[in-house]
Amino acid sequence: MKRFSLFMAVAIMSLVGCSEDSFNENFEKEAQVNLKIDATESVEVRALNEIIDAYKVYYKGGDDDTGIVMNQVFDLSASSKNFLGLTGSDKVVLNELDLDRIVIYPKEVSNNLSLSAEAGYLIDDFFNSTIKSSSDIDMLLNNLIDNITSNMKIDEEEKLVVLNACLLTIKCRGLMQSPSNGGDDDDWSRSNSIMAAGLSGGIDSPAQAVLNAAVVTALTL
Repeated sequence: MKRFSLFMAVAIMSLVGCSEDSFNENFEKEAQVNLKIDATESVEVRALNEIIDAYKVYYKGGDDDTGIVMNQVFDLSASSKNFLGLTGSDKVVLNELDLDRIVIYPKEVSNNLSLSAEAGYLIDDFFNSTIKSSSDIDMLLNNLIDNITSNMKIDEEEKLVVLNACLLTIKCRGLMQSPSNGGDDDDWSRSNSIMAAGLSGGIDSPAQAVLNAAVVTALTL
């Protein structure tokens, strides 16, 4: 797995209260500044927002052909300064079949990722949850963040992958139309797909996580 943005590592440190001894001196100096940044304003989230905002302007949404949307989002990502600054932005790859699987079978995709048993258990618990309203989704995302970041058996890189996926899901839910035609169940289904997109992409790089999430979001606009 590739290195995430400085902000993502700082977010983990602030959530779990890690000792500063675990970070080198230069990192600590930067961290003191970045701790003031709101979690929703990570570089990954800003990149996602730029791509989706551009997609809404140029394509208006509504296209349900994965291949078409995939290519449109890929082209737009080249104009996002935040995206181009992410690790892995020069090596992103989009596959139509993989993206379709993420949308249709998000839980199965997530279960097959190369994550530790501890992280996999918490992620599986998220996907197996039952919601009564859309507000429950926010609670489940916050619970997953708390459970992942406080679990000392999960290494920092995995924590960063899951935290990034959660933040991208939160942002994507705000970018999509609300309420959706299918109500709360549709909202939960789309949230699962975005989470799976962020997780599966995050295994490769922060840029891949953003691009995967952007395509899934664009498909639901």
